Amino acid sequence: APDASTPDGGGPTGCAPPAPFDLGVSYARTLHVSTGGDDANDGSSAAPLRTIAAAARLATPGTRVLVAAGTYPAQQLGTVQGAEGAPIAFVADGEVIIDASSGIGWAMQDAAWVVVEGFTIVDAMVHGMNLDDGGDYSTPAHHLVLRGLTVRDAGSGGNNDCIKMSGVDDFWLIDNEISGCDRGEAVDMVGCHRGVITGNHIHDVVQNGVQAKGGSADTLIHGNLFEDIPGRAVNAGG
Repeated sequence: APDASTPDGGGPTGCAPPAPFDLGVSYARTLHVSTGGDDANDGSSAAPLRTIAAAARLATPGTRVLVAAGTYPAQQLGTVQGAEGAPIAFVADGEVIIDASSGIGWAMQDAAWVVVEGFTIVDAMVHGMNLDDGGDYSTPAHHLVLRGLTVRDAGSGGNNDCIKMSGVDDFWLIDNEISGCDRGEAVDMVGCHRGVITGNHIHDVVQNGVQAKGGSADTLIHGNLFEDIPGRAVNAGG
């Protein structure tokens, strides 16, 4: 008989969701970011950088960026690319709030092998997070992990989503809390493939919870809690 224990308690081991690629990874380098830092620093614990964007520019495959507690502005990080077995991870070290009242909370284009973990993204004028392929369908963003995030109150009355993904392959959304998306979806996917969306609490949105459209395929939506969704908890297609 198959082993009935799985990481999420969902059934036989053979039916467990694919594990995220960063499990068991060791990082060769750590960069530190603090609101009291300076982008002219080297990013060591004694001389932290001031902005996450500066750390993103310095990060090479196998780098972990530890962001100290505090409030930071909206993040436009451009292209961030780790490598298989050597991802780049952005990790909140304490309560880190991204005050996105000036735009999109966290944006990356053509990102690959990247982990974003533990941040609270609030009050985005547009999307809470925007992850895309940079406008080129032939080179999708890929291998992204979003874990333990709080994304709330995104949008200003347009079709704005808490998490917007366009042209992203091989992704994991794990244990996030997503709420208060104004006119859009909690998670909106266009042309996304091979994803896992599990353990998330999605609540109090204006339209749908998770929406997979525009040729999206092979995405497992499993073990999430949906509450107070006026549209569809899950909308597949359209």
